[in-house]
Amino acid sequence: MLGILSAVRYNQYKAYYVTYPAIDGACGGKEGLIIPHKPPLIFDLSRDLAESTPIEVSQSVYDAIDQALQAKLKDIALTPHTKVDYRIGGLDARACCDAGHIVCRCID
Repeated sequence: MLGILSAVRYNQYKAYYVTYPAIDGACGGKEGLIIPHKPPLIFDLSRDLAESTPIEVSQSVYDAIDQALQAKLKDIALTPHTKVDYRIGGLDARACCDAGHIVCRCID
């Protein structure tokens, strides 16, 4: 798993390595499943801005996207980090009213 980095953009392409189920009210206080994609889902944003239809690409495009991903992960690793504790704070800081989940947010 790539941590919280689920997608990377390379030129007109966007690659998703993991996706999540819909989060608008779908969590119901529970975590949704993370869906890994290997190879990643690739979208051509010059033709599909809605990212509705994944495409097949050549191995050279996969390789270039992977190089972009590795460069981004290296950049992230070299960036100073802080830790967030979602166990404290108001309900708006608690995902799905469950402080252990980062994707689904509570409105109430």
